[in-house]
This record gives sequence, structure tokens and C-alpha cells, in this order.
Amino acid sequence: MISPRVSSRLLLAVVLLLYLVLAFWYSVIIPLGEAPDEVPHFTYVRYLAQHARLPTTEEEHEAFQPPLYYVLGAFSSFWVEDEPDAPFAVRANAHFDVDDPRAPKNLLLHTADEDWPYRGWTLAWHLVRLISIGLGAITVWATCRLGRVLFPTVPAVPLTMAALVAFTPQFLFVSAVANNDNAAIAFSALVLWQLAALLHESERRSILKRCLILGVLLGLGLLSKANLIALIPVVGLAILVSCARYKAPGTGQRIVLGVAGLLLALGLALLISGWYFVRNWTLHGDPMGWSFLLQINAQREGPLTLGVLAWLFKGVFRSFWLGWIGIAFDEVVYWIIAVVCVVGLAGFVVWLARRWRALAGATRWSLVLLGLHGVITLGSLIQWTATVLGTDQGRLIYPILPTVVLVLVAG
Repeated sequence: MISPRVSSRLLLAVVLLLYLVLAFWYSVIIPLGEAPDEVPHFTYVRYLAQHARLPTTEEEHEAFQPPLYYVLGAFSSFWVEDEPDAPFAVRANAHFDVDDPRAPKNLLLHTADEDWPYRGWTLAWHLVRLISIGLGAITVWATCRLGRVLFPTVPAVPLTMAALVAFTPQFLFVSAVANNDNAAIAFSALVLWQLAALLHESERRSILKRCLILGVLLGLGLLSKANLIALIPVVGLAILVSCARYKAPGTGQRIVLGVAGLLLALGLALLISGWYFVRNWTLHGDPMGWSFLLQINAQREGPLTLGVLAWLFKGVFRSFWLGWIGIAFDEVVYWIIAVVCVVGLAGFVVWLARRWRALAGATRWSLVLLGLHGVITLGSLIQWTATVLGTDQGRLIYPILPTVVLVLVAG
């Protein structure tokens, strides 16, 4: 007789295996460079591998991005040398026209140099894609762990959460190509899991251990993509709430624990990632590098109207599930997904209203902080939309993907 715990682990292993098979298949059949910003992400990796230093913004388009993903890609592919008879080249497709339905859908021209057996820069590109696939697997696993913390007696919930993440077509698409979003999504999922786990701890040593883990993960997350800065206030509040709930003889002990937890988590995060923000300040005059971002992005000239918000919602919703140039579901599929999402959200609200008082305090606080992270992330996207064009991409809110699937599955 297989115990429920073993059964749950076996089912998660099946989900992960199926994800790996599908993501690998996607990575093989998607032509190189035909995914969101994949070319500049790969050339950043290639620059690191060849020069062993970070590029400047004059040398690489994505040089403003935090370097962790590109360092991982460089470590995986530095040993691959270009083939003399197949030099690296990206050729734009002159016949591509996003507004012409009769035009070819490929952005680039592709040659036999990209065919199996892979060699030279083609092999290096596919190795970087394997890094993305691995990071996607971490996201699936961490989402399941988050579900187990919040729903320890209902194993179907965390498994369904993991499966929904793993088999979302756009998540598979993003996870199969070279893009630093994969690192950001993975570290966000890990932080959200550890945040919920921290709130469920009751011993001083365990609380400090979780703070240490959160500090490391937050620091690595900040080195993955700047939008994970949204996690800083959420992590800080989680530490304060956890320490305030700690059962100690006096208030003084809780205050000391809270200060120690904050210093440990935020201090480690600063130690790991602070140098990158100092570098930005030195090069661009501000820690986030916004001045350079505003130079390379088309800026919005008009106000943020209801029409713009409707455009943003439609684009983000569609590309959250599946959407890229020439890649989309039939319209009816999006309507079906929308109905499922509305039913799931309504069910979650009803469940929350009925069960709120019965839920453990740690679970209530976890849900509140997950919601806060979602609000900050969505608010940041709206603010960014008021500043620049081209923000209607679902992957930009994938750091809240575990929260989204939690709402839908629990509802």
C-alpha cells in the first residue's frame, strides 16, 4: 500500500517528467531567435562566455539586465567554439510584416547551420535553452511546495497547481527559450514558497533559518531581473509578522528576533546583489538603470486612458496563456479560458469568505502577502505601461504565476 505522501511525490515526479519532455520538444522545434527578445539574450550570454566580463550598454542591448541568468548560460556554453564554416549570424526576414496576414511569421531567416547535429553557436544556444528548461522545472516544483504549505491535508491542490503551471502553453514556450524571465520566475516561486513556510514556523531557530534562505533567494532573484524588487517589502513584512506571532515570554524577545531576521534576510540579499545596483549607479546615474531603459524603449506620449488599460489587459491575458507573433489560440479558446478564470476567481472569493475564520493564522497571512505581491507586481506593470510602449506581455507578470494558479485551483 503506497502512502499518500509517496503517492503525491510520484505524481509530482510524473508532472515534472512530462514538463521536461514537452519543454525539450518545444526547445527543439522553436527556431532559434523566434521567441521574445531571444536574440539579445543569447548574444549577452555569448559575450560573457567569450570575454569573461559584463558588457556595457554600447556592446549589448540587454546589458542593463542583472547578470545571473547570463552567467549561468555562459557557464553552460563557454567551452563551445564557433565553427569556421558556420560563423554566428542573425539574418532578419525582410518579408516579415506583423500587419500583413499573408506575410511569413518568422522574424529571422534560418539555415541548415541550425540543424541537428548541433555545433558551434547553434549548440551553445541550445545549451542555454536547457538552462531555461531547468529553471522552469524549479518553478513547477516550488509552486507545488507552496501549495503543500498552504494545503497540507489536500494533496490534490498542490499537484494541480504544479500541473497547471507545467502545462500552460506560454509557460512551456518561455521555458524552452533563452530569456532571463525564466530565472526571475523560478526565484520568485522559491521566495513565495519560503515566505509561506516562514509564516508557518514557530521556533526561533527555524524562523532564522528561513530568513537566511529568504535572503539568499531574494539576492539571487534581484540578480535575475529587476522586477523582483517587488518581493522586498513582502519579504520584510513576512519576517515582521512571523516574529510578531512568535510565542516568547516578552515583547523584547520578539523585537530582537524581528530585527535579527530583517538584518539576516535583507543583509544577505544586499550582500549578494548590492554590487549590481552600485554598478548601475556608476554607469547610469541610478541604481535601477532607468535612464538607459528610457533611452532604448519607445516612450508613451499620451495619458494612460481606459483604452490603453483595456489594450494592456487583453494583451497580458492572451499572452499569459499563449500569445506571440503568429502564435495564438483561436478566439473561442481565449473566451473559454476567461470563463474558467472568472469561475475560479469567484469560487476562490466564496471559499475565502466561508473559510477565512477557520484558516490558521499563518495561512491567512500567507494569502494576504501573496495578494500584496500580486498587487505590487500588477501596479508596477501599469506604471511601466504609463511610461513605455509594448508592455502587453503576460510573461512580465509571471513572477506571480504561483499565486494565480493557487487562486484558480483553490477556487
